[in-house]
Amino acid sequence: MSIGIPKIAITYRNKDGFMKTDWVDVYEKLLEERILFLSEIIDSSTMIQMLSLLLFLSKSDEDIYLYISSPGGGAQQAISIYDAMNAIRPDVCTLLMGFATLSPSLILTGGAAGKRGALPHSRVMIHQVDDHFSGLPDILELGLDGMLELHDTIVDIYADTTGQRLSVIEEDLEIEKVMSATEAKAYGIIDFISKKVEKRDKDEMEKERRKYEEWVYW
Repeated sequence: MSIGIPKIAITYRNKDGFMKTDWVDVYEKLLEERILFLSEIIDSSTMIQMLSLLLFLSKSDEDIYLYISSPGGGAQQAISIYDAMNAIRPDVCTLLMGFATLSPSLILTGGAAGKRGALPHSRVMIHQVDDHFSGLPDILELGLDGMLELHDTIVDIYADTTGQRLSVIEEDLEIEKVMSATEAKAYGIIDFISKKVEKRDKDEMEKERRKYEEWVYW
């Protein structure tokens, strides 16, 4: 059973000076904080949505935070997201929160240098573009030459972002290499493994609360 769109309570002081609580869409609030989630299969719809959000957030130079836990999808669509991430001004910080196959791992490793991470028990699998995507219209339309070109593009992306030799990438795609977070870090797909976040200072939290109240009052 669907739980619907989760909502969170936001408490602020209204223009009359009284404290008020409203319920807002959690994803709307996260977007305000420049936080995005990629959890769906990567198809054309997901690609357009992600490109739109990246372009919208690119109006500011502040970092964008992209959390990833995707079952896979189209490699060509993932490459389009990868290209957009590297074309906009702000850095895109990527963090894997679960399992990433070929397409989401391209997006994961496409994050800004030094800002690509994973939770400790996350896993990455890199593999060939083959029957994993059979039946997708964009793949069927590519033909043999297009598939070979797509393969070469994927190899080049992994080589550029990880520093691995082309021959190593080719071999690992063939054997469907599965990596733990530690192995993905050693491979160069990510830069760090996220540890427990320290509790924020109370003064810092109070400062943020006051800033939000001032914004609402304005």
